[in-house]
Amino acid sequence: MSENQIVISVNINSIKRNGIDRNVFLLKKIFFELKEKEILAIVGPNGIGKTTLLYSFLNLLDCNYTIDGSISLMGMDLMSSSEKVLTSLRKNVAKYIFQDAANCFDPLRKLAYYFDSTVDKNELDSYLSYFLLPTSDNILSKYPGELSIGMAQRLALIWGLLSKPQLLLLDEPSSALDAPIINLLSHKLKEWSKENNSSVILVTQNIDFAIHTATYISVLTKDGLIHKDKNDISYLQKYLRNSSNVSKP
Repeated sequence: MSENQIVISVNINSIKRNGIDRNVFLLKKIFFELKEKEILAIVGPNGIGKTTLLYSFLNLLDCNYTIDGSISLMGMDLMSSSEKVLTSLRKNVAKYIFQDAANCFDPLRKLAYYFDSTVDKNELDSYLSYFLLPTSDNILSKYPGELSIGMAQRLALIWGLLSKPQLLLLDEPSSALDAPIINLLSHKLKEWSKENNSSVILVTQNIDFAIHTATYISVLTKDGLIHKDKNDISYLQKYLRNSSNVSKP
């Protein structure tokens, strides 16, 4: 049995959105633990609530949502922690990379702002080269709006990896990447999680990416989070195909 530390433990009975006349249940039965060096891929179609679920893992949902359950990050109960503790955990323990990479960067600041003197320039340039991006001297002088969507997504991923959090949350990380870059990302996430004793939770519709990257795969449904064998490709493909018209809650 692995002696790696549990990084996140999730026991969510339900997540509901508060309405004027009623409460709308969005998700239920979300139960899992993730240890160091493990990667969990959560697959599901558009509209099923993958981003809502990721937000809940850092207690980022606003007052319009109610979570019934508990979430523990490095032994700290996020549901009962003060805002000061939550801010510290979000800053020092976990990193969230948005699907829309532009949300990671202030459009009025040059990219050099995010990769300051505390970042090892050689390590940064190594990542940039690996992900087929220009050198730091070239790319950091630009504003986020000067990058393509794919370049911005790769740079946001590099920003997350360089910070070496104990938990990295990725929302559709392959959505703006072509196949060769997706393969590079898959390899890097597996290597990075082991080298840094870190955990990764990613949500995706890309079954191949999930299978090649994750230690575990779970399927997000309206009836709960279903843990599946990652080799059960036919089930995963059938589920996404049959659920492709799920409407947003």
